[in-house]
Amino acid sequence: MAHSVRLFLVDSFTTERFKGNPVGVVVNCGQLSDRTMQMIAREVNCSETVFVFDSIDREHDVYFRFFNTTTEVKVCGHATIASSFVLSRINDFIFPRQLRVKTDIGVVAVDLIEDSLGVKLTRP
Repeated sequence: MAHSVRLFLVDSFTTERFKGNPVGVVVNCGQLSDRTMQMIAREVNCSETVFVFDSIDREHDVYFRFFNTTTEVKVCGHATIASSFVLSRINDFIFPRQLRVKTDIGVVAVDLIEDSLGVKLTRP
């Protein structure tokens, strides 16, 4: 049986559709192989596609892996922002909230704040 994932296309750094930096955000990744993630990133065809995994220890809340169309990259700022935004929308986050994100360069904290324009993300 095939594994089902959820894919979002998100524009970072904007409140307007089809503006900003587009990012593919894949949630419910389960046990996707590196090859499958690379194939999905190639198909999405954004500068980066991020894959969101559940936490594997208490030091972080989620684990993000980033792929461009040809290879895995260690970290991507606009993809981190886009993925954090998606998580704030598909989960019932209580704001303000700090999300601890594990990347291949370490754990990054992202503060999520809700305001009149929606969700704002900042670095502490």
